[in-house]
Amino acid sequence: MSFTVRHCRVRISYWFFVLLAGAALPLTGRAFFCGIIAAFIHEAGHLAAMSFSSSMRVTALLVSPFGLRISSHATGSSPLQWRLVCFAGAAANVIAAVLCRLSLLIPATNHPIVADMLSANLALAALNMAPVQPLDGGQLMHAFLCDWLGDNANRVAFAVSLVFSVPLMTAGFYILLRSGCNFSLLLIGIWLFINSICRYCAGSDIT
Repeated sequence: MSFTVRHCRVRISYWFFVLLAGAALPLTGRAFFCGIIAAFIHEAGHLAAMSFSSSMRVTALLVSPFGLRISSHATGSSPLQWRLVCFAGAAANVIAAVLCRLSLLIPATNHPIVADMLSANLALAALNMAPVQPLDGGQLMHAFLCDWLGDNANRVAFAVSLVFSVPLMTAGFYILLRSGCNFSLLLIGIWLFINSICRYCAGSDIT
């Protein structure tokens, strides 16, 4: 499924709808809704950071099972600009979480859905800043490792990704055993683990 918006090609993977249906099963309707909104806030942060850079232009968007993949055309953009774009997604979630926390202090807006939005934004920010490829934190880690270690960056980034993805899988398995149905974190951990191995074996660099 694809369409074009202002010279930007938008493609939605059919697997996205499959994951959407599967992820909704172990979650309550409110928690699932808050997670979707937090994901949109996260990607909006990336897009906003790119829009402020005159040297970056979004050329394609892919809505995949594990988020929004942004393809851009950069002319003369600095490494700092690219790293700010990577960081902007989590920053947007943190800002949203702060606003939710302030809203909870006001009786008129002190509602359980606001508390759920607070939790969803903090959880998504923390997850995406984990130093695991291809998450934002993993991309930032790889960029800094390239500055410091050069050709050894891929090997170190791979090791760090595995170190962090294994506890995620373990925690996901524990949550599944306790809840009997919530397998979301386990799926994320497995995907990150497999993705890290595939990226390392393919020798793909983050650019």
